[in-house]
Amino acid sequence: MKQPLLINCYPIRVKKEQATIYYSESESDHLIKASKPRLTLEKGDRGKFIYWSPVNVENTEPSEINTSDHRSLFRDYLNEKLYSYCKGMGFVHKRSFLGGTEIWLPEQAGSDPGVYIYKVFNIRILSPKDQCATETGWTLLVSYGGKRKTVKKEAPQSLIKTFISSKEVLKVAKLKDSVLPDDIEVILNLKIAQALDIPWRYYKERNKYKANFSQISIFYDEHLKGKHIGDIIHVLEAGMAEVLESRVRRAPVETNVLEFKGSNTHFNAYIGLKENGPLASPNIDSYKFFFIFHEDSREQANKLYQYLNRGFKGYPGLKSFVDVNLSLDTDKTIKFSNFDRPSDEIIDGVRKKNFSENESYFAIYLSPISRDEMDEEKKADYYRVKNELLSKNIASQVIFRENIENPNFNFFLPNISIAILAKLGGRPWRLSRQVKDELIIGVGAYRQDNSKYLGTTFSFRNDGTFLGFDATECPDVQELGVFFKQTISSFVSEMSELKRVVVHFFKKMNSDEERQLTGVFSDLGLRVPYFVLNVTEGNGHEYLVIDDKYAGKMPRSGICVKLKTGEFLLCNNTRYKEHTGARIDEFPFPLKISVSKPSPRTITDEVIHDLIDQIYQFSRMYWRSVKQRAMPVTILYSEMIAKMAANLPDKAIPDTSIAKRTLWFL
Repeated sequence: MKQPLLINCYPIRVKKEQATIYYSESESDHLIKASKPRLTLEKGDRGKFIYWSPVNVENTEPSEINTSDHRSLFRDYLNEKLYSYCKGMGFVHKRSFLGGTEIWLPEQAGSDPGVYIYKVFNIRILSPKDQCATETGWTLLVSYGGKRKTVKKEAPQSLIKTFISSKEVLKVAKLKDSVLPDDIEVILNLKIAQALDIPWRYYKERNKYKANFSQISIFYDEHLKGKHIGDIIHVLEAGMAEVLESRVRRAPVETNVLEFKGSNTHFNAYIGLKENGPLASPNIDSYKFFFIFHEDSREQANKLYQYLNRGFKGYPGLKSFVDVNLSLDTDKTIKFSNFDRPSDEIIDGVRKKNFSENESYFAIYLSPISRDEMDEEKKADYYRVKNELLSKNIASQVIFRENIENPNFNFFLPNISIAILAKLGGRPWRLSRQVKDELIIGVGAYRQDNSKYLGTTFSFRNDGTFLGFDATECPDVQELGVFFKQTISSFVSEMSELKRVVVHFFKKMNSDEERQLTGVFSDLGLRVPYFVLNVTEGNGHEYLVIDDKYAGKMPRSGICVKLKTGEFLLCNNTRYKEHTGARIDEFPFPLKISVSKPSPRTITDEVIHDLIDQIYQFSRMYWRSVKQRAMPVTILYSEMIAKMAANLPDKAIPDTSIAKRTLWFL
């Protein structure tokens, strides 16, 4: 018998099946907006709204609701009761996005003077139809959102986004006339920390999965277990609910195997590469490397060349590890003297070189500026160099100069090597599965200031054969449709025998976005099935599946839990066995996958599991590191492309084959 999994839903008893709400058809700041048919149950009221409250408010009318006819409205009523209870208990609080309650519990004063730390929890009541993973009926979803810091110091008002006043978390944007009340706690962000000269520290849990489970359990025990909330909710003492075995799909252990050269396999990407070589060598017939470095960095450049050529500690060298010949063109070497702003000299150097059209070139840039540089001017300098190389159809590998002197640089070299191989058109590995020919489109997003950029990844196969990439600024839904049509049409025309189109979207699509996408498929005259899967990364604000018998609490990779029709949790990590002696690299939360309206409208469970397995396959093709990520690269790569587009000088990807057809952004 399989050991049951747990999920962070706690059983509750709803003590009454009827309740009274007070509503009006006129909008008011004190009332909650809802679709009118949810109350009247009349189809003719579609498109109309009511405004309601769980308590009697002036100019409202009473109406009886019950759990059977008004399920979703009754659930919202219970969540309002929960919110009032938390407010009455004196918790620092706010309403959460999905209608629940966010609670901020003070932990301790921070290590920096004037800094305070809060633990953030989200609680939300679910009806029996909101999730089918358990058989407990009404439940209370409890999740942990991590820690937030506040300061009572006076901060520049232009930088303040959120604050705490009178036990409530508020947004400046929602204040009338943006006038801040007196005696507030400002919620710390990076810009405020810099303005107040407060160190900005990131704390990373070794096992955030276990930490979240612990925090949720403690919060439930101390603040919820056995509590009676108003006269209608009783939080039972049963603890976390068990997941029904019928809602669990466990992928066989062997489905996690990676394939390398000669159809050899291994669970571990690094060992598999070192023992067998890459799945596919570079697809470019002739290529030359050249170095770009500061005039005082010749020693570091020589060290790097020796490491890549001959190896370093356990790293065997570029040729041995990923089958890439380090063929150097010393005539193309570019040296610069301006350490802080090198782009002008580098661009001038690139333009003066004679790059043969019959040769492919690859730049290794020893940058004094990190990719994650916070200084805006230095960051812009980094992207100017990237843009110039792309415009000349030159791929590049940027290596932060300081890392070369790191005594542990041998751990950097495998990641650098697989990125170089991928940028040259090679394929380090893939998940060992049958190769299928179909168009897979990834859509990812990146926000910068008030602008939103979308990136896309196109693949024809589930083995890492990428067709191309693109990105654009996309301010509204209408632009989304234009972008889809422009990008999809060019790739559809290249594929003579298209059998299926699958879209991996970075968030849950709303109805307008769905209409834009399905409209494009209709306009293109696609006569093949298409499916849209919305993939979001767990962030502690949603569901958490627990393996309580495992010390690390994280379920084995490949376990998929059905939450409700068309909605799933996929555990995607490096815990490949029930009992593992190997070190687990990361403890990511489950991916949440929802299937948007497909064509054809009805699909079988077998098709859905095949689509989810495809997401699993693309998550194993992250070729920026030997450590795998939970998200599929269709979305991760699209996010990277979108970020690049947002930061490149022209806010767009150069129209060259390297920029549009290779993994240059890794």
